[in-house]
Amino acid sequence: MDRDAEETSVDRSETASSKPGTLCPFCDEPLPPILSSALTSELLRLMSISVPDPLPDNPLHRCLSIQHHATFCSRHEYERKEIPKAKTHQWPLGINFYALHRRIENFQDELEAIMDDLTGSQFYKISRDSFSPGSSGGKPGPMRGFDTLDTQGAGYYGEKGFALMVEALESMFPEASYNFDAYKPVTWRAAIEEILTPELTIMLIVEDMGVSEEEAAQIRTASRLFGIHANPIEDNPTDQPPKIKEELVEPAVAEGALIDLTTPPTSPRPEAVVKTEPVEGTLKISEYSGEVIDLTLTDDEL
Repeated sequence: MDRDAEETSVDRSETASSKPGTLCPFCDEPLPPILSSALTSELLRLMSISVPDPLPDNPLHRCLSIQHHATFCSRHEYERKEIPKAKTHQWPLGINFYALHRRIENFQDELEAIMDDLTGSQFYKISRDSFSPGSSGGKPGPMRGFDTLDTQGAGYYGEKGFALMVEALESMFPEASYNFDAYKPVTWRAAIEEILTPELTIMLIVEDMGVSEEEAAQIRTASRLFGIHANPIEDNPTDQPPKIKEELVEPAVAEGALIDLTTPPTSPRPEAVVKTEPVEGTLKISEYSGEVIDLTLTDDEL
């Protein structure tokens, strides 16, 4: 059984044997043992716009459109899996992005050597082949990106780091200087994003962690999902649900505190503390301060 299959098997086993209140009320996956403050606030908000919809394996399941809870569920999987993985492997939990451009400039010679002979890069063939017939469309465009998706990204530097690297590389290697005839059909844009950027990311990881290039390449791939959540692009289109922003390990409520999922609040309440007495069907979270939330409904509210 491969690693992904093992993790899926474990997840399903956890789901089947979990007590009420330890599963997400929307996607039914196990929740982190301790929820961050941002995740807790979002949970309370989603509870206020959802209704009970009990399931055999999750009696506290709630009915809500996936477009409302997708970001929340993605985030709790990140907190449950990716943050512990990052700590275990000692990936940087904080990156000084203000210094990134200067660090990139320090690799000018190495980057120029790669650009002078793109065919020597391990990422060149992947990019070139994605333009060939038989790939996703066999031509430039959004569909072609599926062929190079696994090799793209900036590891734990995330989308923010990726965007900053691309910006710096575009300045260092403008399109007018690109020898398209020598590398046809690989476009200048593909050379920047699919060849130079992953090569640069590996250089930065070697510098960050003091590992070999081979190890850095593995880290870049393994930390990709962590980076997407830890370092997203901050600009948020108005037609998209807001991203949950927070410190990586900021807890929400004192460990042992509980959230009652049996009834929702009438509206989201900020700076709240949940009931602390043990009740069945509650979520364990970490730390919080403010007024007490009583989630039971009065006769007038029914």
